[in-house]
Amino acid sequence: VNPLASKFQTPISPPSWAEIYKDVSRPLWIDIGCAQGRFGIQMAGHPKWKSHNHLGLEIRAPHVERANAWAKGKGLDNLHYIACNANTSLKVILSTYPGPVSHVAVQFPDPQFKKKHHKRRVVNSGL
Repeated sequence: VNPLASKFQTPISPPSWAEIYKDVSRPLWIDIGCAQGRFGIQMAGHPKWKSHNHLGLEIRAPHVERANAWAKGKGLDNLHYIACNANTSLKVILSTYPGPVSHVAVQFPDPQFKKKHHKRRVVNSGL
């Protein structure tokens, strides 16, 4: 997936938070680049973090569809995944979520070692 493709340069529309989460006043835990969402599933079901809403952001739509199906199958109403480019859509997410954002995780981002690909990095000054 090329995060520089034109379809990933437009921010997503603001999510309808009340349709996603039962309680939108809960603190939000965001996992950027969540891949297939296993970390989010573990966190959303953990007794210490059940009081939070969890949101996974992933650029690859098939992973998001699978992760949302897994979350639904496990009955996790405090977990949701969105297909988007975090570099262009995070601002929309942060500015529209009605509750506080408590944590942001970025795990194992693609390092894009080649200099010509540095512009594709998720972790950059814009993020």
